[in-house]
This record gives sequence, C-alpha cells and structure tokens, in this order.
Amino acid sequence: MKLRLLAAGRLRQAPMREAASDYADRISRILPIEVVEVPASAGGEGRAPAEESERITRKLRRGARVVLLDERGRQFSTAQLSKRIEGWMNSSVDVDLIVGGAHGVTDALRERADDLWALSELTLPHELARVIALEAVYRALTVIRNLPYHHR
Repeated sequence: MKLRLLAAGRLRQAPMREAASDYADRISRILPIEVVEVPASAGGEGRAPAEESERITRKLRRGARVVLLDERGRQFSTAQLSKRIEGWMNSSVDVDLIVGGAHGVTDALRERADDLWALSELTLPHELARVIALEAVYRALTVIRNLPYHHR
C-alpha cells in the first residue's frame, strides 16, 4: 500500500508545516507516503471548491481507494481506523486521502470518494485537519505494527 495525501493549498503556519512533516516522516518509516499540495483557489467561496476539486481529481491515481475527509463521513476510533488501514494494506490497495480547502469540495468529488471520513463533528480548519489526519494514520499504523506510541 502506498498512501498519498492530496490537499488543497499549502500549510502557511510553521507549526502546522512542522507537525505535518513530522507525522509524514513517521508514516514513511512504516509505509510509503507522498504529500501532494494542489494550489488553493483565489476565487473565494464561490469558485474555490470547484477549482480545487478539479485540481485534486486530476491527481487521483487510477485504481486507488479514494478517502475524503468530510464532515458527513463516518468517525472512527483508533482501533477501527487501524483495522481499516490494515485491510487496505493486506489487499495492497493504494489510498488517496483528500483534504479539501477552506471552502470544502464539490459534490462530484464527494461522490467520487470510496469513503468519507469525519475527524470530528466539529468544523476544523483544513490545515489542522491535515495534521490530525496524519497523526491518526500514524497512530493507527503503530497499533498495526505494535509500536509503542498508542496507549490503550
């Protein structure tokens, strides 16, 4: 399995960049990961979702499982997420994990997704959502590999 995180926009704040980079580095010790940032739209709320969703859609890999972070999605405990990721690893499917921009994504991209994953019922800034998703994936991987990170 190769994980690819596709995100609209760059991480502007140094602490967010550092945290995301740290978790991506940790993940890379367990499985291959690539972070792909597509340019954020300057079009504002009206055009941003369409422009960013199109940019993300063009980057999706054929045959990859598409997982979209979305408030309408399902929430997972760490144990549930680790079982899900382990299933993907065992089936050797690549995963494209999408973090949309500040104004979300289009319905078309949402429908294209194989899974919708909600990190919380709270609305989170997209930059923070990226860091939380990377940490959650890393934590789930440590459970799968029985590494000393997650405290049960």
